[in-house]
Amino acid sequence: MEDGVYYDCVGVDAYQDGNDFTYPVFTLKEYLRRIYIAQRQLNPESITLTHSGADFSCPSVEFSDIILMGEQYRQGCFDYTYYLEFRTLRQFRAENAVNVGPSRMFLPQYRQREKMESPEVALHTLGLVMCHNLMLYPSFINQEIITRVRNFQYEFGMNDAEFFPYWEKNPYGIASSNPNVICSFYKNKKGFLLSLLNSTKDEQTFKLKVEDSLKGMKLLLFEPLVNKKSPISLDSEIKVKPYMAAFVLIEN
Repeated sequence: MEDGVYYDCVGVDAYQDGNDFTYPVFTLKEYLRRIYIAQRQLNPESITLTHSGADFSCPSVEFSDIILMGEQYRQGCFDYTYYLEFRTLRQFRAENAVNVGPSRMFLPQYRQREKMESPEVALHTLGLVMCHNLMLYPSFINQEIITRVRNFQYEFGMNDAEFFPYWEKNPYGIASSNPNVICSFYKNKKGFLLSLLNSTKDEQTFKLKVEDSLKGMKLLLFEPLVNKKSPISLDSEIKVKPYMAAFVLIEN
C-alpha cells in the first residue's frame, strides 16, 4: 500500500423482497469508511481509487480520492464511434467534470478492435479528457496517440499547471473564434497549453483569440495524428476534422 489502493466493484447491490428492492446504503457507507480509515493508518498519504461500473452510489464517492468513470458509456461506444455522437458536451461535462467531491478518472469503453486501434478514436477521447481536466485510465484506445499527446503535455509541465475550462471566461482572453471548437487550457510559468476540440460532425476552421499582452508570444500547433509541430500565428486558420482535437503551445 505504498501509493494507494484500487477498489473494484464498489457499489450498492440491491436485494429483492417480494416487489420491493432494498439497497444497503448505510451498511456500505460504514464498510467503506472503515476501509478508508484503515488504509490511512498504514499510510496517511495513500490514495483511494474506487470503481463501480456504470452506477456510482453516493457512499462510495464519499470515501474516495478518485473515482473511475466511463462504463456507463459502454453501449454508446459499441453503437457509435465518438462520444459526442451520443452525448452532448453539456451532458458529458455534467456527468464527468464536476468540481466537488473526488477527482475523476475516465475509463474508455471501446471493445471493437477497429475502434480500439483507431488513432482518431483515441484523439477524440483525449480531447474530451483534456478539455474537461480529467485523468485518463489508458485502456481500450490507441496507445501511440496517447503517448504522443502525453509527451507533448509533459514537456510543457503539469506539476504546477492551473486549469481554465472552456465553459468559463478566463483572464487571458484565450478562446477559439469558432463556437463549435471548444478551448480549455493549462497555464504554468512557461506559458499556456491549449486543448481544442471540434465538437461537431463537420470539419471546422478557427483562429485563436488572446488578449493584447499575449500577442507577442510564440505559438506552436501540435497535430497528433500526423505527429507534427508547426509554428503558427494569430492570423493562421486552423482546420480540425470532425470530432478531432488539436493542441497549441503558447510560450515566450
